[in-house]
Amino acid sequence: VGLTSTESPVRRSWILVSVSGSHFVKVQPGEDVTLNSSIMTTADSVKVWFRLDNRNMTNCIAIMINKDPSVNYCEGNPNGTFKMSLTTSTVSLQIKKVNSSDSGWYFCVFYTNTFLFNVTYLHVNVAETLDDSIKQIIGLLGGLTALLLVIIVGLVVQNKKLQKEFLNIVTFSVNRP
Repeated sequence: VGLTSTESPVRRSWILVSVSGSHFVKVQPGEDVTLNSSIMTTADSVKVWFRLDNRNMTNCIAIMINKDPSVNYCEGNPNGTFKMSLTTSTVSLQIKKVNSSDSGWYFCVFYTNTFLFNVTYLHVNVAETLDDSIKQIIGLLGGLTALLLVIIVGLVVQNKKLQKEFLNIVTFSVNRP
């Protein structure tokens, strides 16, 4: 729960933000998925689904005002991709035929005189080929090998310098009358 204050010369107002919890949903590309949010208020409220994608961009998806069954889709609803629905206990967002760009944080926000919201992370599994995984591992191991070689060469050079200085000191003290 977060509590923030905004002040103006005329009045002071408080905004209460409550987070109910978060969920993690995994799906395969091309599947349909339904994200559910428990209704957290019995009062009439504005219900909004929006998404924070993997590029940190927020996108409004759909808005439902009070108990009106009509839904307003914020950026249109191309090909009927999204479907927001309301039951007595949940607000749902169905996403049809998901793809990797659908991955991200989905927020169901309820607004009466406070903001209440549920958070769901949707992860669309994008199967990497074995070749891509092996290339990544080889690149990582190659980088680590190069780093270790630089460290070893540096230690060898430092050791040689110390040995040379030690020999100079020993030789100087032996040749001293």
